[in-house]
Amino acid sequence: MIFCVPFGKKWSFEGEMEGKNLKKFRKERNMTRKELSLKTGIPVSTLKAYENGYRTLKKEDFIEIKNQFSLKNGDTNLTRYMIDYFRFTLHNETDVYFVAKEFFGLDVMLRPETTSFMKYELLYRYGDIWFFGFNSCFSENGEDKNRITVQLSGQGCRQLEMYLENSNQTWTDFIKRFQKCYGGDFSVTRIDIAVDEMAMENTKENFDLSTLVTRYYQQEIVSPYLKSFSFVGGGGFDFENPFESENRQGLSIYLGSRQSEMYFNFYEKRYEIAKKEGISVSASVRLFRIWNRYEVRFSQGKARAFVSEVLAGSEIAELTRSIFQGAIQIYDGTDEHGFRKYDSKWQQLFGNHEAVRLTVSPEPYSVERTIRWLVERVSNSLLFVSEIDRMFMQENMKKIMDSGELTSRQRKELEFLQNQLGRTE
Repeated sequence: MIFCVPFGKKWSFEGEMEGKNLKKFRKERNMTRKELSLKTGIPVSTLKAYENGYRTLKKEDFIEIKNQFSLKNGDTNLTRYMIDYFRFTLHNETDVYFVAKEFFGLDVMLRPETTSFMKYELLYRYGDIWFFGFNSCFSENGEDKNRITVQLSGQGCRQLEMYLENSNQTWTDFIKRFQKCYGGDFSVTRIDIAVDEMAMENTKENFDLSTLVTRYYQQEIVSPYLKSFSFVGGGGFDFENPFESENRQGLSIYLGSRQSEMYFNFYEKRYEIAKKEGISVSASVRLFRIWNRYEVRFSQGKARAFVSEVLAGSEIAELTRSIFQGAIQIYDGTDEHGFRKYDSKWQQLFGNHEAVRLTVSPEPYSVERTIRWLVERVSNSLLFVSEIDRMFMQENMKKIMDSGELTSRQRKELEFLQNQLGRTE
């Protein structure tokens, strides 16, 4: 049986406890009333009365029925959602400088480079935010050159979020501004959503990606994307061996085809961070608190459908979770009646109940990135203030520094850097 949730449909069992909710719940599991009765201990006649509206199904009773299937509410503190890639095209628009200033707050003269990527001729870069255009709208072969494309990598998304946060905007506000300005000429061709699983105090309670490999061969994963299931890395899986745990390659799992319009990639993010930062895996977990990452990539039609749902009022993170819920079901053996039990840890990640929000700037903190942002954004203003202090014997720079306050994350990073410094002395 395949569980699929169309865009816009919330996979939720909360709300009014009408009989149709129970019937829907049963039908989605391809169960008869007799089978559901065997599983829950509720008489068939009572189930029939619930479904036909003759008896009221209380909310707490419905929750208890769900519990019989190992369905759990997700822990919103365990995951954080973010946009990790964004590409869109503006038709009937050629002014890169206008778009950069109006929507990205970039009041700078971007220098074009030559390119042939996506058949464009010019590339304007601002960090990891790229603008593609043409030398001229004139085309000799009939090609449409009256357009520009904007592409944001993961780091580009983080750059944008600094601007959005400072201007009191959200990603949804950002997307709606383009829609309002360009209407049908605004076309999103790719959007990636990343979900970080945060490390728990006892990391053995976190989801072990290697179990997905086992579940795949045991046919305990139900998804329309299993025809293209693949994995790389991982090495051995002796997690009780500290040496192997620190030195093995992180595992990556892929569901779906890279050529399809919806594609999933799960990987052990802690290993990637450790390699990037030049630290141990255990230090990576301790400092950044990230365990696994779960990504879904929407392209072309699926990307446009996703954005349409956002424009219609769906919250990005909640919409993404509902898609995970519907697209991938993971089981953990069977119960005494032979019915499949849902994997409790997966339910904890992507279960229903509480709404989830899109997180701003959850990427691992970097001193270099902060310095680069200061140089690019506020260096002129800081130099001006320094000159004022020098000319008039004032202490405005000191006032600025004294007004700042370190975040808890920055304090942890400073503590870590101090410890690393102590080891090298």
